[in-house]
Order: sequence, then structure tokens, then C-alpha cells
Amino acid sequence: MGIQERIIIANVYGPQSSVGKCKLWEDLLQIKRETLGTWIVMGDFNTLRRPDERFNSQFCPSIAYAFNRFISEAELCDLRMGGHRYTFFCQTDLQMSKLDRFLVSPEFVYQFPSTSVTVLPWELSDHCPILLQTSTQDFGKPPFRFFNSWMNREGFDKVVTETRATFVDYGNRDMFVLAKLKYLKNAIKK
Repeated sequence: MGIQERIIIANVYGPQSSVGKCKLWEDLLQIKRETLGTWIVMGDFNTLRRPDERFNSQFCPSIAYAFNRFISEAELCDLRMGGHRYTFFCQTDLQMSKLDRFLVSPEFVYQFPSTSVTVLPWELSDHCPILLQTSTQDFGKPPFRFFNSWMNREGFDKVVTETRATFVDYGNRDMFVLAKLKYLKNAIKK
């Protein structure tokens, strides 16, 4: 929803071999050049972009270079992730790596500038699920801010005292406190 043109979603499971990875990126690049639309390339790429994307595992600079070149030539954006730092965990060797990611076309970023990617907790697999969200969370109206300087204004004490006296108690204690504060906030705003 929200995108008028064609959306192409490619789910990737990258091969283990270096030759296989380079072949996959060449094929994906060719398909992307031939297919217009908004692209989302996601999955387990089985490679890293930088040395800091791993812990206790090997980093291959030549494969990282080829992968970064593919991302650049395909004009894809690697979305920054929140949550856990690594997406792959090998318990037997205590290895951790960031193998999974979302790569999107600039049109996607333009359509959804507040997109976020979160690495969720690891539970059943050796890979953490990653979540792409295109909408921001709406937490309602911004909170009411109280400034100490308001207490120095003439008549402030009177407003608070009168509001407190006219408030009618109802509901359980939590709802009572919430309603009373809201009632006071509205009086102060006036």
C-alpha cells in the first residue's frame, strides 16, 4: 500500500561459495536492470559488508568488496537495523554475524522515509528474524509539559485550587488520577 508502481520483492538465500555469491549478485543485478519498479531485496546473503559485522568468525575482504559493489551498482540502500547487532548465531563455535538484511531501492526510501528495520530476538533458528516497518508508531498526542515558571504567574494558584475543588471523583484510582490530571491540564491551558 502506498506505492503506485510495480513492487519487486526478492527473497535471497546466498550460497556459501564465493563463486556462487558472485554469480548470484550478477544475476540479481541483471534482473534488476531489466525490471523497473520499487525493489526490496531481503534475506540471508551469507556475506558481510564490513569487519565489524562479525564476531569470532572470518571476514573475507574480497567478497565484501564484491557485495558492496553489487549494492552500489544495483543502486540499493542498506537499511540501518535496530535491535540486536547480529542476525546469525552459531552456538557451538560462539560465532555471530550480520548475514541478513533488507536492501531497498531509493524509490522505496523516498515513499517511506520513516522505515525502520528491527532484528528480533533469536529463538528457534540460528538466524534472528528481521522486521521491516514502513509506518511510524503513533503514541497519540505529545505529552503535556509543565513549566515551573507558570507557578509565578498571577492567578495560577487560584486556577489549581478551583480546578481541584470542582473535580468530581469517579472510577478506580488509576482512572481517577488520570482524569484529574487531564482536567487540571485543560484548566491550565485555558
